[in-house]
Amino acid sequence: MISYYNGRNVAAMTALVGDGPVSDPSLEPDTSGEYPSVAAWFEAADRQQDRLSTDGYGFGEPFELFVQRENPPLADVGIERLSLTLRF
Repeated sequence: MISYYNGRNVAAMTALVGDGPVSDPSLEPDTSGEYPSVAAWFEAADRQQDRLSTDGYGFGEPFELFVQRENPPLADVGIERLSLTLRF
């Protein structure tokens, strides 16, 4: 999932999680954080030069993936990285 996101592989991510909508309020905090599709989400990620890295996972319902988010807009306000949890 992380490699699909960082590589902006729309087809692979869509096959993994569906085509949307995607809710990601921490990507662009000055917006609603709602994206109608994976492609729109990836366009926003490109604008922010956003990268994710793995920080662990949790089994169960739902499956949880713990990640670190890094991008220039976060760094500009003094946030080196942001921890978040993705639930599937």
